This record gives sequence, structure tokens and C-alpha cells, in this order.
Amino acid sequence: HDSIELLGEEIKQELGFESTIMTGPKTAPKDEDDHTYYDAKQTVYYDRIYYDTPNRRLYIIRSSSVGDKTTESYKPSELEEKEKDWK
Repeated sequence: HDSIELLGEEIKQELGFESTIMTGPKTAPKDEDDHTYYDAKQTVYYDRIYYDTPNRRLYIIRSSSVGDKTTESYKPSELEEKEKDWK
């Protein structure tokens, strides 16, 4: 909790925007899309990351299979509200 708030404030002060917290794990039953790693028990999804250096942009693309309550993204300012969902 403290580290998320600290990093959120540092990013806001230094870079001028509120960051997005991306959580995990990104696992699901087998039979999903092509950005996966299969092992004997589960499928593990990876994020794809692209840099657009001239425009100073970072793109993170998550599998469409990611998105239940354990993998939702949120802003540091939403942390207390999200913590209620985890209990």
C-alpha cells in the first residue's frame, strides 16, 4: 500500500501524470489467444510492450483474457476503493 502511494506521488511530481497500476497474476485455463505460455497446469499471459521513442510514448498491451478482479488496472488514487474489493 505505502509503496503504491509513494510511487504514484513520485511519478505525478516528476512526470506530471497519474500512473496506472497493473496487477497480476495473469493466468487462466488453457485455450486462449496467441500471447501465451503453456505449462502443464495453466496458461500464463504476457504483456506486450512497445516504445514510441520519437513521441515519448510507452504502450502496454494486455491479453483480452486478463481482466478479472485479480488483474484489474487502477490509478493510485483509487487504491483505497480497490482494497475494499480484495477483502
